[in-house]
Amino acid sequence: MRVNDEPVTALRGVLPAWRDFEPGMSDGRDIQQLEESLASLDYFWSTPDEHFDWNTATAIASWQRDLGMPWRTTLERGRIAFLSGDARVHQRLVSMGEPAAEASLEITGTDLHVTAELDAKEQQLLRVGENVDVKLPNGKSQAGIVETVGTAVEREDSSGKKTTKIPVQLGLKDSAQAADFANVTVRVSVNRTVAEQVLSVPIKALLAQPGGSFAVDVLQGDTVQRVPVEVGKFADGRVEITAGELAEGDVVAVAE
Repeated sequence: MRVNDEPVTALRGVLPAWRDFEPGMSDGRDIQQLEESLASLDYFWSTPDEHFDWNTATAIASWQRDLGMPWRTTLERGRIAFLSGDARVHQRLVSMGEPAAEASLEITGTDLHVTAELDAKEQQLLRVGENVDVKLPNGKSQAGIVETVGTAVEREDSSGKKTTKIPVQLGLKDSAQAADFANVTVRVSVNRTVAEQVLSVPIKALLAQPGGSFAVDVLQGDTVQRVPVEVGKFADGRVEITAGELAEGDVVAVAE
């Protein structure tokens, strides 16, 4: 981008650009970082170090001249931004002609990911390392894999109703096929082998417990007993019960 009709340029580095680069400045790792970036662009011909000398000044001046700026050996703060890796502009925070703000662009990494949120009672549907199918807006499907399953967070909808969600991040095995898409809605599906002759309850009957465990409320006449259970496979709105004091014919409470 350009500020006051002069370019602001991204260079490689992990340290932020926190001061002016100019002759006489104190030594520092940020100087070596700048020299390494200029060396990668064929402007700095010496060995990068932490000292600002005539090699640094000449490299800065030559580089700025080729960017269409005046020959000067000083690089003012705000004229460069150090980035640790490739980045993609996600959003412009200001429009052309507006005063320069502290943040003008929002950037992200270049890797494409799919994010999803599961109801807390369905967190076993997607596990880390599990393969999924991601259907893109163009109708094509891409193979994906579950990368992370986050901790439960509380969400509030427009009506003020609060629900507990589990954030999930999915990676695409061939992200190049989705390079033209960003900030779009996709459909995620996962296939599971469903066991036969098993004890199951509706997913809505599951109650999340501390530590990631589950329980169900069993109705016994006028009383309700909370029974810890272990779950297996999910399918068609039901979940397999693999362990717990639950038997065929027990009546369980289901959330509305």
